[in-house]
Parts: sequence; structure tokens; C-alpha cells
Amino acid sequence: MKKELTDKAKVFCQEYVRNGFNARRAYKYAYKQTDDQKASVSASQLMKDPRVHEFIDSVEGTYRVIGLKNGMTKDAIVKTLKKMLDAKKLVNGELVPDWNARNNAILTFQKISGNMKESNENIKPVEDEEDFKNLSFSELIEKKKNIEASL
Repeated sequence: MKKELTDKAKVFCQEYVRNGFNARRAYKYAYKQTDDQKASVSASQLMKDPRVHEFIDSVEGTYRVIGLKNGMTKDAIVKTLKKMLDAKKLVNGELVPDWNARNNAILTFQKISGNMKESNENIKPVEDEEDFKNLSFSELIEKKKNIEASL
């Protein structure tokens, strides 16, 4: 007979799913650990337990069912992300793009579509040491376009 997970391990699994699959953060929450290194090591050990993966799968399934019952279909999510991409906000009496909403939509889409890489191996530092704080908004946009084009 399989030994059941402890209550703290179950909280770890629930937090792991809730926080977007960050094991260290879930461990710190469930076990009240303050040390990042200890939390990372312990979370890694916990993630080796097949019972943990089974419980995570059941938690994910529960979230999926609750989401579907509340209208969170793939289509609804994509439509919402599209609205976020087109979001605008009022700044000094002028409608301007809401870059935070757009960025969140892109990151969310990358995560749910599996396009988000865990490592930063493809991120290259900017070559020049230009102080971005002194650039105007239009200069920042132009700089962003040039960086994106070089990727």
C-alpha cells in the first residue's frame, strides 16, 4: 500500500500549480522556508517523488474542470489574450498602448502554448552601454524594434 503524502507536501503541490509551476517558491510557501538554496534543494528532492507528480496531476485536473465550468475554454482564453494585445490606456488625456497588458498577454500565451523556454540562453546583452533612461519614448520604441530585428 502506498504511503500518502503529508499535508505539507499536498500544500506544496497545490501551490506549485497555483503559482505557475515554480517548485522553489511552492516549497518556501508550504514549508515556511526562508532560505532560497535550501528551498531549491528540498523542492528538487520532493519533485522526484512519483506521488507528488500524481497529486500535481490531480490538482491540475481539478483546476481544469473548475475553469471549464466557469467558461475558461481555450477559445475564451485566446480571445481575452487578443483583447490584452490591443489594450490601450488613457495617459494625459491620450489613448496609448498599454504595454503591461500586451507584455502579459505575450508571456501568458508563450507559457500556455509551450513556447516559453526555462533558460535565458538565447537572451543576448545589448552591445552598447547607452543609458536607456535618457531616451525618449519614440527612441525607446525604435531601439526595441532594432533589438527585436537582430534576434
